[in-house]
Amino acid sequence: MFPLIHRFVLAAVCLTLCAAASPSPLRAAVPETMSYQGLLSDDLGAPLPDGPHDLVLALYTQASGGAAIWTETQTGVMLSTGLFAVSLGSVNPLALPFDQPYWLGVSVDGGAELDPRAALAASPYALSVRLPLPANSINASTTQDEAGIAQNHSTSNPIAGGAGDPKYADMLAVTITTPADGYLLVSADGTLVMSCAATVGVQITETSHANQDNGHCAFGGGASGGVASGYVPFSLHRTYFKPAGTYTFYLQGRNLSFTACIPYAFNPTLTAIFLPTSYGSVIAAAAQPEGAAAPAVLPGATPSATPGAAIVDLRDLELRAALARAQAERAQSALEVAALRERLKAAEHASKGVRP
Repeated sequence: MFPLIHRFVLAAVCLTLCAAASPSPLRAAVPETMSYQGLLSDDLGAPLPDGPHDLVLALYTQASGGAAIWTETQTGVMLSTGLFAVSLGSVNPLALPFDQPYWLGVSVDGGAELDPRAALAASPYALSVRLPLPANSINASTTQDEAGIAQNHSTSNPIAGGAGDPKYADMLAVTITTPADGYLLVSADGTLVMSCAATVGVQITETSHANQDNGHCAFGGGASGGVASGYVPFSLHRTYFKPAGTYTFYLQGRNLSFTACIPYAFNPTLTAIFLPTSYGSVIAAAAQPEGAAAPAVLPGATPSATPGAAIVDLRDLELRAALARAQAERAQSALEVAALRERLKAAEHASKGVRP
């Protein structure tokens, strides 16, 4: 009576992929392995005896029949209540493209190959990243957490103002949709063209026709309109921390001198860039309506001297999140193994006529 594979579990729990995405002279010396765990039992569902066993492992492109496209023999594989763990490729490297379905066949201690073969789970196909990618292979799903950009530009924008209108006029607007929590770096530049004695204020904000934001505005011209004519370049930057969503930002200007003539912005550009992570401390504008009394509480934030802002360092939070994910995966693996053990005990009791 040959033993049979009762069930494979935790297929491809982890991958060890050390090869580069493109060929290199060192690639042949780099091991490429895939972890695999399973349960071996006999025809009656009883586990194979504990201790070392020799396994012949083979990969096929079909569920039955056909010739193996890869094989290796691992000796002295330890079984514990039928459970085993091996690293495919530890003897014979896995030099396969993983671009189609594969099935694993197992032979135990020189016996016939067990039936049925086990289909590999989806995760081993991550090995296909070894292959060079064509130019059109990147799409929205593969860049969902990557940096992105939105931009607007015009050739000329008049900058109005006066005592009757304390609001800043919208010159440009840009809208960006972010796929995940992260930073938005919003920048603007251009040249103020002064055709008369005037002082001009410019700012970046989230509110259309906003009041002056004293913490994030810049000025050109003379304090009393002393620049009669000329060109004044400007450059503005603001950093926001935002959850996933759609946001609109404005470049605004206002003539603060209340003169009859109207200056204008020449070739202004407004750019919003999404950055999924930081590599140091960032002074980020609070994610709240502008003009609120206190900055919003951001993850990992510390007080900042800048009004409406907080210093945010997400590196520690990112590490904690990664650790939490790893712990959750480990707990899930332990749960599946425990469930298998319980089912195995039930099968043993049933084969012996013992009621659990």
